[in-house]
Amino acid sequence: MKKVLTLITVFFGCTLSIYAQGVLGVRGGLSSSGLLVEDPNGGLVHGFVGGITYDVPMSQKFSLGIEVNYAQQGVYSLTDETMAGSIPMTPDQMLDVSYQMTGRTDIKLHYINIPIVAKYAFGDNGNFKLFGGGQIGFKLSQDVQWSDGEYTLTANGEDASHMLPEAAKAIYEQTGMMIPYTDEQMQAVAEGQEFKNIDISVVFGASYQFGDSPFGLDFRVNYGLTDINNSPDPELNGKDYMNNMNIQFTATYALWGHK
Repeated sequence: MKKVLTLITVFFGCTLSIYAQGVLGVRGGLSSSGLLVEDPNGGLVHGFVGGITYDVPMSQKFSLGIEVNYAQQGVYSLTDETMAGSIPMTPDQMLDVSYQMTGRTDIKLHYINIPIVAKYAFGDNGNFKLFGGGQIGFKLSQDVQWSDGEYTLTANGEDASHMLPEAAKAIYEQTGMMIPYTDEQMQAVAEGQEFKNIDISVVFGASYQFGDSPFGLDFRVNYGLTDINNSPDPELNGKDYMNNMNIQFTATYALWGHK
């Protein structure tokens, strides 16, 4: 990560020195994020986004925007799994069982994102701009938490949740399949999920500058092109795609170079 931060600092410093006529600013606000998956069952998470912006004028209407942003991204997903079948509890005893597990997984991803976008200004003052471009993101850290777990077992039509440890053992011995029945087991599964360190996205949005004021607003959408699923389980890696998606609404302030 130190190498990433050093590279960002050098890149941004060189850009500032080459294009000294640009506008240096800051931005900060809210991000609503999710992961695009094959079978969605969850929702968006909200977090902070903010960083440094630098706009380089290329002509009267066109400019090039270069930024370094910190962003909180992720998603939450809801689990509701049901299994049914017959298992041997003893050589002479078969049970018709139904197993259900419900719960919630919260995925929080922290990124340093570097978007480079082309901007086109509208109006006499050029205060309204549309922009689009690309972004590379470097994952700083991840946090995956399981919560609200409920595990129930029905045997021969009656509640048998107290028999879950024995039933899970019997199912594993018969099929090799692990049946979780505690939050500790599911948390271990959650912590085993890995995500790739680099994410490539497309960026598009609009911005507005308030007259001659250094204040402005920025609205954008980031759409991930990278499948960030990097599960160590070969059955999961490449099977369930995960692409970042987030919507950002921020306030901007020009620190230097604003006319």
